[in-house]
Amino acid sequence: MADDTIVRCLLCCFCALVIPTAVTIASEPTQICGAPNYDVRNLTARVWKFMVPSTFCLRTQNGSVPDDGCEIQMAFCRNLNESRNCSSASVCENYNVASEQFTYKLGSYVQQPFNVTGEVVGQGFHVSSGDGQNYTDSENKTCTLKTVMTFICNKSAIWEKGNSEGPTTVPINPNIMFDPATCLYNFTFHFAGACPLTSPSTPVHTLSPGSVLLLIFFVSLIVYFALGSLVNTARGKHGQEIIPHNKFWTSLPVYVADGCEYSLSCGRRQGGQKYESI
Repeated sequence: MADDTIVRCLLCCFCALVIPTAVTIASEPTQICGAPNYDVRNLTARVWKFMVPSTFCLRTQNGSVPDDGCEIQMAFCRNLNESRNCSSASVCENYNVASEQFTYKLGSYVQQPFNVTGEVVGQGFHVSSGDGQNYTDSENKTCTLKTVMTFICNKSAIWEKGNSEGPTTVPINPNIMFDPATCLYNFTFHFAGACPLTSPSTPVHTLSPGSVLLLIFFVSLIVYFALGSLVNTARGKHGQEIIPHNKFWTSLPVYVADGCEYSLSCGRRQGGQKYESI
């Protein structure tokens, strides 16, 4: 009786903890990053870069601006993870001036940057990042850097992913606007993927940890039953004996039901019968 009580107590823990936890983890939403009805797979597959004229480059702390312009790097549905203050960023501005390298965080990473509504609806989409770092201009005015990108339909502007490990150069440099009063950058790109599809494009999916755990669990369960059945068949077993540890699996539903009943009745069966103490 004591052994049965131990089993029931363990099954009570299984009912009260494991099952609700599995349901909660499995219900975690899958992260989705994409633009419905647009093909952005090439856009999200790489880190991209382009050159900006010096007139649109930010000044350094000593007021210097590079004569040869600066480089913008951007990533979509991922962190750019550049060095210095550009970690956890989606848009950064990099350049060398006076033998020193400067990096400005123009926009922070957001999970879903795409917006298909607004003035370019049906012919493109917008991309907005989170706030960047604070910037102080030559007049000692400080504001927070922000970046908004507009992608308009151009079927000839194909963004090839390339084969290099580093950032890939965009095929056509964007139109650039910068508002020093609000520290807002506006980039307008031509992009073949901004032309609407006849059917929605496949967004970028990231499986939740709960989904991964459930996949591992069910795959392991299938492998366990398949290999166990093959081994038992090779040993000449028949019928239910082919199932590995068949006595355990046939008794498990009874123990689970009994354990849940034991838990709900606070250690007593219906009718007042009480189990022995462990």
